[in-house]
Amino acid sequence: MKISAEYLEQSNAHLIQEGPEWWMPKLERRFGIHQFSPFQGEFAVIVRPLAAR
Repeated sequence: MKISAEYLEQSNAHLIQEGPEWWMPKLERRFGIHQFSPFQGEFAVIVRPLAAR
């Protein structure tokens, strides 16, 4: 599948490349953090829904 430049210009086709110090507060506001795994200059996060309030 080939994506045209015109489509990319009209979509939100960017990546937010930030470290965990930027991402974690945003994720923690919306999800429960089940696991955080840093590796090779990157990281992975497994989240779960927040408990009903």
